[in-house]
Amino acid sequence: MFGRISGAVAHGEAKPLIRLGVFRDYWFGVACTIAFRPIDATGDGPMAGWWMAWIAATAASVALGIGLLLPQTRTGLHEAVLPAPPERVRGTILDVGAQAAWRRDVEGVEVAADGRTWTERTRDGERLRFELLEASGVRVALRFDSSRGYRGEWIGELAPMPDGGTLLRVREAATVANPLSRLAARLFFDPEAFARRWVEELAAELARRGAYAGGTTR
Repeated sequence: MFGRISGAVAHGEAKPLIRLGVFRDYWFGVACTIAFRPIDATGDGPMAGWWMAWIAATAASVALGIGLLLPQTRTGLHEAVLPAPPERVRGTILDVGAQAAWRRDVEGVEVAADGRTWTERTRDGERLRFELLEASGVRVALRFDSSRGYRGEWIGELAPMPDGGTLLRVREAATVANPLSRLAARLFFDPEAFARRWVEELAAELARRGAYAGGTTR
C-alpha cells in the first residue's frame, strides 16, 4: 500500500529498488556465465573469459563495498494541506481494500479477517504484508514487509487546519539489509518523490469522493 518502492519506475519520478534481488543476481550470473562458458566457441583464447570474469567480479565487489557503506534505512517525507477534515482523510487512508482503485501501482489488496493486517499485490508481482500499529485521531502508523527483501514503517500525522482542512505529514522509512540491493535503491529510487506521489494520489481520491475543493502540497 504505502511502501511501494518497487514499481515506481513506470511513473517516471522513481526507479524501483531494481527488483531488489534481481540486481544482485544479475551481476553474479554475469560473472559465472563469463567464467564457465565454453571458451572454444568464442575464439577468444583461454584467458579472455577469465579476464572478463575477473572484471565482472571486481565490479560486483566494488558494488558490494559501496553498498556496505550506505545506510540500511532511507526515509521519504512529504506534507500536504488537504481541504478535507482529518476524519475523512484518515478514513480514506484506512480504507485499504479500495486502494487498488486509486493507487496506480497496486493490483489488489487482501484484507485479513482481523482488519489490522493485509497483503498488497503490486502490478509487477511484489507482495507486501502490512500491519496496523496505530490509528488514532492524529496518527496512523503501519509496519510492512516486502517479498523483495526490505521492510519498513509508514507514519501519517494529521493536524486539523483552521479552515477545516487537514495538514497531512507522511513519513516512510524502508530498511534494505542486502548491500547490493541497498546500492540499487540509492541509484534508482527516490523516496521523497514516492512519498509525494502517494500524497497526490490520495488527494485525487479525496476529490473523487467529493471531499476535495482545492489545496496545496509542499
